[in-house]
Amino acid sequence: KGYELYLTWKDRIRVGGRDLGYSLTGTFGDYKTVITRYNNPDRLLSDHYEGRVLGEIWGYHVLGLFASDEEANEYMSQVDARAVQGNVFNSANADESYLRAGDVIFWDKDGNGVISQGSNTVDDPGDRMIIGNSRPRYLYSGRLDLDWRGIDLSVFFQGVGHRDWYPTAGDKTNTFWACYALTPTPYIHKDFESYCWSEDNTDAYFPRRRNKEAHSGSALCTPNDRYLQNVGYLRFKNLSIGYTLPLKSRTVDKLRIGLTGENLWYWSPLKRYCKTLDPEMAGATDSYGTSSIGYTYPKTFTCTVQLTF
Repeated sequence: KGYELYLTWKDRIRVGGRDLGYSLTGTFGDYKTVITRYNNPDRLLSDHYEGRVLGEIWGYHVLGLFASDEEANEYMSQVDARAVQGNVFNSANADESYLRAGDVIFWDKDGNGVISQGSNTVDDPGDRMIIGNSRPRYLYSGRLDLDWRGIDLSVFFQGVGHRDWYPTAGDKTNTFWACYALTPTPYIHKDFESYCWSEDNTDAYFPRRRNKEAHSGSALCTPNDRYLQNVGYLRFKNLSIGYTLPLKSRTVDKLRIGLTGENLWYWSPLKRYCKTLDPEMAGATDSYGTSSIGYTYPKTFTCTVQLTF
C-alpha cells in the first residue's frame, strides 16, 4: 500500500516586455509491502512470514564502545559475545584475543548472558530486533522549466528521503569499511582517521582497529544499529540551458545551441563517513557479484546544436 502525489503549476507572466513561461512540478510518494499470508508456521526469520514488512533488517543494539579495558573485562565476565566478536576471540595473537577499550558493546537484550540469534524466529530472535528497512521510503523529485526571449532552462532534482543499508561482509564493502575490511581498499579519504577510535580519540564513530574487524563473524559485519547507514539522498540530476535563434532562411527556421549537465551534485547522510561510495550503489551488485564497490555516477556534460528545417 502507498500513495503518490504529483503537482504541476504552469503560467506565463510579462518580464522585460516579453512573456516568461514557467512550470513547476513536484512529486512525492511512499509505499510499504506487508506479507499477509505465507507458509512458514515456525515464523523463521530466514524466510517470509505473515506480518513481515518487506525489507526488514534484523540486527543487534550497540550500547557504544568500551571506555576502558576494565569495563571490557567486566563485560566479558558477564556476557559471552563470541558469536558477534569472532575476530577478537579467534585471534592468533594472544595479546589481542580479548575485548579492550574501543571495542563494540553489544546489548544482551534477553539477559541470558549470551549474545546470539536465539532460534532465529520471530518469537525467539535472541538479542536481535528490527533495526531498519532496506526499501526506499519517501521518493521525491522537483522540476523547473523556464523560457524567455529564446532562452530555455530546465532544472531537475530527485531523491529518496530514507533507506537503511548495512554494509555486511557479503556485500564486500571494503569501500565503506576502508582499513577495517578484510582486504583494505587502496583509497581512503583523508579525514577517515579522525573517525577511528584511539586513546586520543575516544569519542570516535568507528571502533578500535583490529585485523579483520569488518569480516564475517566480526562486530562490524554483524548488523547493528550503530553502523546502520541511511543512504537516502538528494541528487541534482539534470541542468539544461539553451538559446534559440530565429533564422531568416528558406531552409532553416531555427537554430538552438544547448548545454546539458547530468549528475552534477548529490547530498547524502552517507557522505559523513564514506565519501567514496554513491548512495544509489549501496547494496547494488555488478556482473562479478561484487556490490557497493565503484565510483559514483559520472558527471557528464553535453553540448548540442539543433537545426529546425
